Amino acid sequence: MVQRFELTLRQQTKRVQRPRRPRNLRIPTRHHCFSRKRRLRFLSLRCFKRTSRHRIRTRGYQDVFAAKIHKSQPPDLTPPNEPTSSSPLPENVSTTPLDAIAAEGLPSSWIPPEGTTFHPSFDATSLTSEQPQVNQDDTANTLHNNEDEGFISAPESDYSDCELEYEGDYENGRVYCPGRKYHFPIDKKQRETAEFMMHLMWKKYSKVWQESLNIQKIQNVLDIGPGACYWADDFAFENSQAIVIGVDLFPSKEKHDRNVQLIKEDVEEPWLARDKYDLVHSRDMALAIRDWDKLLKRALRSLKPGGSIVVQEIYYSPQSEDGSVHSTAQPLADFFSKIAEGLKALRVDLHAITLLAEKMRAAGFINVTTKKSYITISRDSAEETEMLMWEAIYDGLQGTALGPLTRGLGWERWHVEVYLVGVRKCLRKNLQDTKLPIYTIHAQRP
Repeated sequence: MVQRFELTLRQQTKRVQRPRRPRNLRIPTRHHCFSRKRRLRFLSLRCFKRTSRHRIRTRGYQDVFAAKIHKSQPPDLTPPNEPTSSSPLPENVSTTPLDAIAAEGLPSSWIPPEGTTFHPSFDATSLTSEQPQVNQDDTANTLHNNEDEGFISAPESDYSDCELEYEGDYENGRVYCPGRKYHFPIDKKQRETAEFMMHLMWKKYSKVWQESLNIQKIQNVLDIGPGACYWADDFAFENSQAIVIGVDLFPSKEKHDRNVQLIKEDVEEPWLARDKYDLVHSRDMALAIRDWDKLLKRALRSLKPGGSIVVQEIYYSPQSEDGSVHSTAQPLADFFSKIAEGLKALRVDLHAITLLAEKMRAAGFINVTTKKSYITISRDSAEETEMLMWEAIYDGLQGTALGPLTRGLGWERWHVEVYLVGVRKCLRKNLQDTKLPIYTIHAQRP
C-alpha cells in the first residue's frame, strides 16, 4: 500500500512596500552601526537647531507645554488699581477645593501639579465697573459735558492730552463719524494730508481778517469744527493770553498747548454759553453745517458785546478770468457739481458761503464785510499756496467723493472709483486758467 505524504506549503504573504529614502538624504558612514530606524531619527534631529524647547523634551516630558506649567504662571487678570494678593473672588467663582471637583465627575488626572495657581476670570462688565474714574479737572483738554457754562476753564498744566474714547464707523474702506452727522472721513489719512495742506494754504489768507481785530485783547476764542486743530494750535501759540476752545464731533487726540481745550460736541446743538467769547472762528464748515441760520444766532448770543465772528470758506466752483469754466477744467467742475448734488440730498449746502453775509445781517450782526480772492489750481506753479491747493484736492479726491456720492446719490464704491479716474487724469494735466474763489466774512456783535 502506497502512503501519500502531503507537504503543507507556507502561504506567501504580501510584501509591505517600505518608503524609499530620498536620494538627497545622505547617511553618514560612521553611523552605519545604527539600525535604519535609528539612522533616520538621528538625521531628523540634525535638521533643526536644538533649542530650549527640544531640550525640555529630552527631560522626560511627553509634551513641551506640560513642562512649562511648572515654570510660568497664568496671566494676571486682576483689575487695575487693585492689589493682586488682596483681590477678593467674585461671587460667581466657586471656592470648592480641587479634590472635591475631581470627585464630582472630572478625572483626577485633570488636576494640575502642586504649586499651580489659578486666577478668577472677569467679564467685561466687572472690568468696566472697576476702571478708574477720570477727574475732569485733572487736565485742561478732556471731555466736557453740556453743563459746563460757556465751556471755559482755566488751564492747569503746561501740556494736556485729549484722551477721548470713541470709535468711528468703518464704511467703504474709510472711517467716518458715528451717526452720519458728518459725511467725510475723519481717519489719519484725511487729517494728515488734505487738512494739513489746506491749513498751509489758509495761512496766507488769515492775515486778511486779523488786521481788523485787536488780537492782544482777545481772551476767549471759540473754534467751530477745529478738525486736526491746526488753526487752534497756531493761534494759541502766537497769542498765549487767549484760551482757544475747539468744538468738534471728533476732536483730535494729539497733544496741544495748555491754552487749547477740545470739546466733543455737535455745534448745531443748543449752546449754553452767553456773552463769553471775544472771537468765534469757522473755517471749511460749509461741508458740514446744515442750518446756518441757527448757528449764527447762537454764535451771536455767545459773543461778548463788540465781539467778532470770522467765517472762511472756499467756493467750490472752478472759474476762469471771465467767470466761465475752461475746457481743461470741465471734469473737475463736473466733480464739484456732483458733490454739491450729493450733499444737497443730505441737507448740506456746499455753496452756502455766497449767502452767509445776508444771513449774518439777518441774525443781528453789524459791520459785515466780505473779502473775495482767488487761488489758482496748478500742479507746476511756483507759488506754494497754489501747489498746496492742487495737492489737497488731488489727495483728498476719494475722501471727498465717497460720502456724498454713496450716501447722497446712492452710488456704489466701484462706481465712485471708476469716476475718479477721469478726475485724476484732469488734475494731472496742466489746468489752464482755473481758479477757486475764497471768501472771508467778518462781522461784529453790536
